[in-house]
Amino acid sequence: MGEETILAQEAHLREQAQKELAIAHINMESSLKLLKKKNEATMEKLKKLSDKLKEVEESRTYFPLVRKEDGKAFREAFNVLSEMQNLLNAKEKDHQEILKSYHKVSCAHAKLYHKVLDENKLINKLTEDRSSTSYGMVKFTEFTCLEIEAATKDSVCVGMGGYGKVYQALLGGTTVAIKIPKEGSNQGGREFNQEVEVLGRIQHQNLVTLIGACPELYALVYEFLPNGSLEDRLKDTKTFSWKERIKIAASICSALLFLHNMKPNPVAHGDLKPSNILFDSNNVCKLSDFGISRVLRYTNDTITPKHETMEPRGTYCYIDPEFLQTGTLTPQSDVFAFGIVLLQLVTAKAPMGLRNTILNALDCKNLEALRTSSKNKTLENFMDTNFVDPPIDDIMKITCLGLQCSDPLRKNRPDLETEVWSEIMSINGFASVS
Repeated sequence: MGEETILAQEAHLREQAQKELAIAHINMESSLKLLKKKNEATMEKLKKLSDKLKEVEESRTYFPLVRKEDGKAFREAFNVLSEMQNLLNAKEKDHQEILKSYHKVSCAHAKLYHKVLDENKLINKLTEDRSSTSYGMVKFTEFTCLEIEAATKDSVCVGMGGYGKVYQALLGGTTVAIKIPKEGSNQGGREFNQEVEVLGRIQHQNLVTLIGACPELYALVYEFLPNGSLEDRLKDTKTFSWKERIKIAASICSALLFLHNMKPNPVAHGDLKPSNILFDSNNVCKLSDFGISRVLRYTNDTITPKHETMEPRGTYCYIDPEFLQTGTLTPQSDVFAFGIVLLQLVTAKAPMGLRNTILNALDCKNLEALRTSSKNKTLENFMDTNFVDPPIDDIMKITCLGLQCSDPLRKNRPDLETEVWSEIMSINGFASVS
């Protein structure tokens, strides 16, 4: 989608919202004028009846005795009072109608007002993103329902998750992956918007490329990554070399650094795990699934960007314990998950209780001391048995790094850029595979 097209859509969106707001104002003013006019007419009629009743009351003073004329006067007075009561009842009914109408118009006005605010925020955000010098607009295509339905009609489902199904399909002569949400899913729209907001404006060699989307179906179209996931490789590690694992660690660390340093606001992936690390035809690993990622904001009370929520989401064993407890998501939440992934690269084991298993085997609380400790031999008891001539010292470095990153306390985790990245890059032999 070109920048001129986006600008035109923004202008149209703003103009439409302003027109709707103007129409709501006109309708409200027209309704109030009509009801005011009706109310004035009722008050005028009540005044006339009141004057007539007063006339009848005064006429009775000229008759000291009860006479036939008195009965006539009473009946006339009763009729006037009845008519006045009816008018008062009608006036009360009109008053209730005025209140209902005013409430209805006020609600419509408030709804349109918030709609305009939300649309203006979106427009301002798009403008802000375009003005950023760090990232340019990414080529992005909007597909129709017919295009998506035709592409997925006879396609193969290659994956299924919380969001929905993923199909390998042919679209515009290119093999792509199309993710379609479950029917009736309450999260489809939210996750769709989140992925488009993040991936629709950035590119990185270790992030999956979002080619386009279909807003009507909440369908997302990605580059197709044919070589499976890290989860697949950890299940069968006979040909999964240490150098490949270090390269994966470096690639994912690079992707996280990119997200955490985005301008004007960083992004936390929020769901880093082996099943979300995919491989393209050249075996380059790419981080995918940004459905629960969040744009982080800077506040006055902290220098750390964050996102706060009452409903922390993520995958058990990989979700930051502090995020789960406090609802505050930060870049360090991704560091925790990355630590668990590092431990899995070393052991090829499931994440459940993995950190504690390793700590108990090493029997050492001082992680720094492990680097030069004779306990390195203990590492052989839980590291992947499929390693051929494993570099024990380097494996110990990654193990220590994984344990530090996955510390339950956020304040104890290392800085991704100054500590984690530099440690991975210092591993012997990394230069030969980079």
